[in-house]
Amino acid sequence: MKKILIGAITGFLLLQVVPLKGQALAAKDSTATSYTQASTLQGWKYSNGVWHYYINGKKHTGWLSNGGAWYYLNANGVMTTGWQSVSGKWYFMNTSGAMQTGWLNTGGKWYFLNNDGSMAKGWKKVGGQWYFLEASGAMKTGWLNTGGQWYYLKSNGAMQTGWLLDKGEWYYLHSNGSMAIGWTEVNGDYYYLYENGIMAKSTVIDGFIVDETGAWTGESVPVEPFELPAAVVEMLEANGYDLKFTDYGWYEYYHSEDLAGNIGEDFVLGFYDHLDITIRIAEELTGEDLHSATQRAVEEEMEQVVGDVTIFPYRDIRMVNFVW
Repeated sequence: MKKILIGAITGFLLLQVVPLKGQALAAKDSTATSYTQASTLQGWKYSNGVWHYYINGKKHTGWLSNGGAWYYLNANGVMTTGWQSVSGKWYFMNTSGAMQTGWLNTGGKWYFLNNDGSMAKGWKKVGGQWYFLEASGAMKTGWLNTGGQWYYLKSNGAMQTGWLLDKGEWYYLHSNGSMAIGWTEVNGDYYYLYENGIMAKSTVIDGFIVDETGAWTGESVPVEPFELPAAVVEMLEANGYDLKFTDYGWYEYYHSEDLAGNIGEDFVLGFYDHLDITIRIAEELTGEDLHSATQRAVEEEMEQVVGDVTIFPYRDIRMVNFVW
């Protein structure tokens, strides 16, 4: 009877142990299967409203080239859309996550994304036309002042050249887009543009008559000569130079009938062959010591500034202009 009871108890215990061991093995197998599935995740996966990209079961982060397009996945591996700042540059990902290049219209403004996707700033040539993108990346239209020059960008953003009619006034933009000021030759005619760029018309400028179209008529009105300091006149005479006042409103000085230069109320212009006398005239009229600065301007082909005087070297025509 005792052996029968022990046998029954042993059998009962075995029945309890075997199922538990089977359950443990099953749980391990399940864990192994789950790990295997995770480690083999590849490509795009959509989860909890966002997209991830897996490589050998691991979420990819940073730039990703896939299917001919570039994508950017943030530090959490989430695919981004819209504007993204990466390494100090701005990029735009469309609704599918693909990086945008070329023109982009968003938020009511135009932007240009370079071939590498980075947002363009400043001057940008696209399709043979120049455009200006502001610091925000937005395309500029209308008047623009940059680099000390005025430019005009049309309503489509393209830089204007040639004649421009704006708010009833005419302006002229050079071939590089910069606004013209002063006397400007256009197709053989001469026009005068004020400091604000507006074309003069039906008036007299520097003794020259311009008509209602703004073009110089070829005629001029008599201009009264201004008085030169006696020291300048005596210096020229002592060195064999002749003086003549012109209808242009400035003096011309000659040596042996060869033109040596011009003297205006606020400038002196002289040829290299007569540089010494030109410097002395400018010094007499301005009270500045200009010899050293003039030599630097000529040798380095760079303008120099001394007090209120700016020295412009023109090597191609071998002349130096002193303006104050």
